[in-house]
Amino acid sequence: NEKKKLATVPPGMYTTPFSIKLPPNLKPSAKDGDTTEVRYYITARAKTPTSVKIANSVSNLTFRVSGNVIEEEISKHKEPKQFGNHKTYSSVLQSNSGTIDVTGSIPRRYALAGESIQLMLDIYNNSSCTVTGITVLLACVVHKNDTSREVIKFSNALDFSNPVSNGETLQYVVDVLVPEDAVASVIGELWTRTYRIFLKVLVRGGANIPISLPGFYVVRDPTKQLPAVLANISDEANQSFCVPAAPPEP
Repeated sequence: NEKKKLATVPPGMYTTPFSIKLPPNLKPSAKDGDTTEVRYYITARAKTPTSVKIANSVSNLTFRVSGNVIEEEISKHKEPKQFGNHKTYSSVLQSNSGTIDVTGSIPRRYALAGESIQLMLDIYNNSSCTVTGITVLLACVVHKNDTSREVIKFSNALDFSNPVSNGETLQYVVDVLVPEDAVASVIGELWTRTYRIFLKVLVRGGANIPISLPGFYVVRDPTKQLPAVLANISDEANQSFCVPAAPPEP
């Protein structure tokens, strides 16, 4: 914040009160390892109208910005998303042929730490192979620069073992739990911490089918700002759909 607040201190007195209004979309304080950090501090400097210098005239106070309920990011991740993949099998030696189609949806791409999010998954097996299960993995992805990417496997959410044979169609409801101690997502220019959901459909007699859902936003909200932010997003959406009334006829 480049705004400067000045206070005159008469001889024999001192004053300290001040207030700073933080921007609404301020990124949260965060740290990853020894080199990557998002840190905030307030600087106070004492000056005199004379040439006399004051010892220790600069004071820095570090403070934390907790939570990452950023309206822009919540709005970006709140819409449902469709996903899917398919694989065609053709092997003369193993007599494998046909197609397996996987489609699914997620109601939103953000969740609070400790919250579950449900995936709807449909598997259409039109092949001679057998679907033997599904694995789901929530992973934290850390980008520290343009050439470095670190994937941290977070938790195995689910492992189904219901076989889906040729000609069968099955629907799954998958609960993906975001752990209570999940670190908040950070979206920055030089450093990001995001989450992804990796699914894998396990196939006996053919190659497995991978699916990746990028850009999952993990929210920490210690000050309970999320309901107000969602209400504001909803109000803005309603206003954008309002159609002005036609002017009265002369």
